[in-house]
Amino acid sequence: MAELNGEPPTFPVHIEATISSIARLRAEHRDNATPLQRDQSLSLVRKCPPQAGSLLIVFMALARDQYHVLSRSQRQGVGNG
Repeated sequence: MAELNGEPPTFPVHIEATISSIARLRAEHRDNATPLQRDQSLSLVRKCPPQAGSLLIVFMALARDQYHVLSRSQRQGVGNG
């Protein structure tokens, strides 16, 4: 990889065109969004703390383990009285 020396990298023309097109498309999409849509897209990011993702993963793992315990006991006839 070439040394950058603090200068932005140069890309081939087709890559530059693609990057420009994507940037233009995103700006167009953002400009066409209603204020409500803009607010909703940011509200989840602002209101959801980073720990929420971890908590969700832990909850799903516990629920999965509990499901496996219950289904195994039902297969073995435990608790069927």
